[in-house]
Amino acid sequence: MTTRPPGFDEGDPDAATNGIYGVNGHPDENVQPPWLPATRPASQPPGAGPAGHDERARHVPLGELDEPRRGRPPGTGPSSAPASQPLPPNARVSHKGRPKQPRSARPLPPPLDDVDGYDLRPNPLGAKTVPDLMECVRQYYIWAGKRGLRVMARHIDQQLSAQTLSNLLKSDHLPGRLDQMRLLIEACGGNAEDQQRFVTAWRRFTMG
Repeated sequence: MTTRPPGFDEGDPDAATNGIYGVNGHPDENVQPPWLPATRPASQPPGAGPAGHDERARHVPLGELDEPRRGRPPGTGPSSAPASQPLPPNARVSHKGRPKQPRSARPLPPPLDDVDGYDLRPNPLGAKTVPDLMECVRQYYIWAGKRGLRVMARHIDQQLSAQTLSNLLKSDHLPGRLDQMRLLIEACGGNAEDQQRFVTAWRRFTMG
């Protein structure tokens, strides 16, 4: 049994086999070839397979990663998104990160007066203690229409947040600053006269 390398005696029809020859020049079925013949599926056209020595792989653009190769700095290509503008400090942002349009702060109408013979408007100047004054604030909040806290906060241009207004209405202690008492009554829809009454009561208890 002899072995011939590939390409030996290429004119011989048996040379197209695996190159393993047995007795009388016929291939031996019991001998495995040390190499595999280069085959290609019949349905695959030449040049469609992986890039060989004489083929060059196609270049696939990778967006911004490819831009320096084209002579452009990163982020200046046509596919790059425009730079986002900085948001103002008071901007409201949705859960998707998009800025919300500010709602128009329409002024609240003043509370309607009671009919003749009835005067249910709370008077803070009659309060004897600090808890009485804060209860008077809550009664005024109810008398003025019990508006929503967010509506009240927008009415005073967010100078007090809805959470701060809620805390002030629930507390039995005086607000720490005079403007908080004034803004609380203004947020309820109180006019300048009502604000003056509550500010005077706040001063009376704060000054002792």
